[in-house]
Amino acid sequence: MYWFRYYNQLTISEKFIWHNEIENRRRFDVGTENQLIGHSHLHYNAGTWEPAVGVTLSRQQSYNTSTGVTSRLAEVRPFQEIAHKLKLSKKASLQNKLRVDERFLHRTVSGEATSEDSFVLRLRYRIQLNYQISTKGALKVSDELFVNTNNGVWYDQNRFYVGYEQALSKTFGLEAGYMHNYWQRKENSYLDRHIVRITLSHRIRL
Repeated sequence: MYWFRYYNQLTISEKFIWHNEIENRRRFDVGTENQLIGHSHLHYNAGTWEPAVGVTLSRQQSYNTSTGVTSRLAEVRPFQEIAHKLKLSKKASLQNKLRVDERFLHRTVSGEATSEDSFVLRLRYRIQLNYQISTKGALKVSDELFVNTNNGVWYDQNRFYVGYEQALSKTFGLEAGYMHNYWQRKENSYLDRHIVRITLSHRIRL
């Protein structure tokens, strides 16, 4: 798979930063859109701690080549998170982040509504190492675990990521990375995905 993302960070004041993201996730094999997802979240800078609240909107599509059936999943996802940043050295820092997702899901098959509307409460924990290679280049290595709490399938997925971000200017940066995603679709049914992710970051200060 390949994911293309635009990530905007709007600094409102010394304490508040508004993050907005939109990402298109596609498959190499089929070449059709797999998922379009957007996030909007407001962060509060409390020193080494950073709480945030936000919402995610998602539209996911899967196509069965053998049956010709298209399945679509729409999602509205309020979330809350808190992150802690620990400075290890002049160049290295470690971030721990805990997020709670409230997932409201609605599925349609070939344009017809199904009875698969559901609510899932999900917990996410991510640990990330950031290393400043140069004044304009940084290495990122992270691992994130997703756990469901109320649908009978506790393990959701795990994402391991390694990427490199290069500053293009004072406001723009470009990041390229590899992600390994091990995802549980249903009980005893798993997907092993290898993903190339490209991110254009954009920082604006009011």
